[in-house]
Amino acid sequence: MKYCDRVLKHPIFETFVQEIRQLEKDRVYCRHELEHGVDVARLAWMYYMEDRLENNAQNVGLLYWKRPSYGEWLDEKEEVKDMIYTCALLHDIGRVAQYRTGVHHSVSGVEPAMQILQDIEAPERWVKEIMDVVSEHSHGAISEKQKNLEYYITKADHDCRLCFACEARESCKWTAEERNHTIGS
Repeated sequence: MKYCDRVLKHPIFETFVQEIRQLEKDRVYCRHELEHGVDVARLAWMYYMEDRLENNAQNVGLLYWKRPSYGEWLDEKEEVKDMIYTCALLHDIGRVAQYRTGVHHSVSGVEPAMQILQDIEAPERWVKEIMDVVSEHSHGAISEKQKNLEYYITKADHDCRLCFACEARESCKWTAEERNHTIGS
């Protein structure tokens, strides 16, 4: 995955990974290290593929509005997977600034995410979608009516949490309704 690999090697991202690991080393709640980004990416990709299968590859696509031919689908599949993984890695990049300044990561993550996307020469058609996710993914409920990149990343970001097994769940800011009570919730 061309752009995802570029993110992983980008100096801003590498610094973020190191700093977040240090800042969260004693955190009792969910962490936002590299592993979290990869978990979100994998789950978002699975949700996207499940939707493609359930809808017989019709009218579900992040890049095509028409039903693609098989060759187009293969090209789209690789591009969408790269876009999902790239976005998942960047979605919490503002966490370092949030810990240091108190500015929410959806705000403080905009500038570094945009810089990385520009530096890696991400496709222009991805930039707005990824930036929307970085700036909006933690602002409330998602709708299944519009299954776009934000839907898949936000759903995966929530669902990858293991609230039911968390030792700190009693003091967590998430309400009982927001928490995952099983692996499948």
